[in-house]
Amino acid sequence: MPRRQSPKALGMFRSDGAKLVPLDVRPVERETVLQGWAELAPTIVGEPLLIIGAKVKSPLAGEPDLLAMDPRGILHVIELKRGPRTFDVVAQIVRYEAWVSRLSRKKVRDLFARYRPGVSLETAFRDAFGRPLPDGAGTKRVLTIVAEQLDGPTEDQISAMRNRGHQIGFVQFTRYVDAESEYVVFTRRVEHALDSDKRLKTMQKRADRRLGLKLTEFRSLLSELREAIQMLRRGTALATEPSASLVDGVDSDIAHFWLEHRWRWQWEFLPFSFLKQLYAHWSRREAAKGHRVAKHDDVTRFGKKLREVVEAYGGWEYRQRCPRTSLSDSEPLTELIPAWIEPAPDAVTIGYTRAGTTW
Repeated sequence: MPRRQSPKALGMFRSDGAKLVPLDVRPVERETVLQGWAELAPTIVGEPLLIIGAKVKSPLAGEPDLLAMDPRGILHVIELKRGPRTFDVVAQIVRYEAWVSRLSRKKVRDLFARYRPGVSLETAFRDAFGRPLPDGAGTKRVLTIVAEQLDGPTEDQISAMRNRGHQIGFVQFTRYVDAESEYVVFTRRVEHALDSDKRLKTMQKRADRRLGLKLTEFRSLLSELREAIQMLRRGTALATEPSASLVDGVDSDIAHFWLEHRWRWQWEFLPFSFLKQLYAHWSRREAAKGHRVAKHDDVTRFGKKLREVVEAYGGWEYRQRCPRTSLSDSEPLTELIPAWIEPAPDAVTIGYTRAGTTW
């Protein structure tokens, strides 16, 4: 199934009486500028927050950009990204979550004391939200990525991590400028499941009152509906989601290549030689964009890593077959590699067969 298309902004304008003046979109030049915005107005992530740490030192590689707490006492790990290259951000923020999950309440207090010396966490919490710090503060965590945009593979990673129980949200920002001022628009594109569950419970109560259904029956029906929607969205042949290491390692380019093309195949059988030449074309295209992409000239290593990726995402099976008529349909992607030679119909060929295909 093709990925659902996100709404596309048509532009922003400043009204000068009867005249509309278009605003130019400009990237944020430094990540520290974005961090400053978030510290001054933490509500940009979609809810009131108390910042308790910035560029927090951790035993992991890298530093969480911001650590915050909401009125419920839930810890928020916020990662800020500028520019279009975001494919590593999901694995990065999930690693930070693993570290934050081990923080004791005393450690959280110590982090806040370093961020705001002379003010206790309890006092700052009461001043910010008008209520005492909850007893269970810090036991739950949510993750928020704030970025200008996300590429397709990153959206797939977010979906995979959410399916595994991680509370990941995405806030998109766009910076507009004109001759006089600059403006920044923040839009919550993917909300945390905790927020969705809160609204879901409200809907359940209303439905229970209006329809007279028992709450347990409604939950059962809703669970079945969720499963049906997931099957429609992801395809019944899609198996388990991959681990984050596939898209966050030295061979991550192969995973990104597969993620970009896995919904586009027209053939029911993909010869390995076709995939290898298509990857070479894709890597040259990515390099031309300024991205660092491995060439993978070692055919054996490429084949091994490609097989790991394909098996992880499911939907295709590694096979040795005679193509016969499986390549007779049009495959538009072959136009990108005109030098590729199609195998003979009766030649034994290694490749990948779409799951459920009968020969």
